[in-house]
Amino acid sequence: WSIAVTIAITTTGHVSGAHLNPAVSIALAALRPSPSFGWGKVIPYCAAQISGAAAAAGVNFVLYRDAIAKFEAAEGIVRGAAGSVASAAAFGEYWSVPCWATALLAESMGTAMLAFVIFSLTNPKNSSMKDNSGWIPPLIGATVGGLISVFAPLTQAGFNPARDFGPRIITALTGWGRAVAMKGWWVYVLGPILGALTGAFIADKILYADD
Repeated sequence: WSIAVTIAITTTGHVSGAHLNPAVSIALAALRPSPSFGWGKVIPYCAAQISGAAAAAGVNFVLYRDAIAKFEAAEGIVRGAAGSVASAAAFGEYWSVPCWATALLAESMGTAMLAFVIFSLTNPKNSSMKDNSGWIPPLIGATVGGLISVFAPLTQAGFNPARDFGPRIITALTGWGRAVAMKGWWVYVLGPILGALTGAFIADKILYADD
């Protein structure tokens, strides 16, 4: 994940600002609006992010459908039944903690930490990054990798509404059905958005507050 995020930021940053996460895009529009990015671009960017995630999930399904079917057969899983969450989890995220409130908190906290790092590294007042901007992509990538290592056992570490919701669309269309595919989806949308707004606020309005 660290390498993938680093590559994605490095290759797309100069084109679109490397908007890979709807939660971060919303936080950017809310706390750091500019002529190049504001609320008017949030919906198109989010649509592109979700579409990209769905397309990638579709490719994964085609590549691994036989392996998934073998796993389901070996475990006695009937795709579309409640127990098929075990195979659907190869696409969207599903929490293992006892309740949705804990999952929501975990997703919010993880995304808040990520957004704090992103907004801190890219804040114009951060003098340590002015001549070292090349470090920003790998530092963000390393942050994602570290956070996944901590939170994945709890919620699969979504932190990104597109990365979760896009693949859920594919599972809904490929045999798991809406009930399984969309189970708990809102936690992985609301949690990251709340977390991103919180982390970005702490970075821009407290750590790098205006004098």
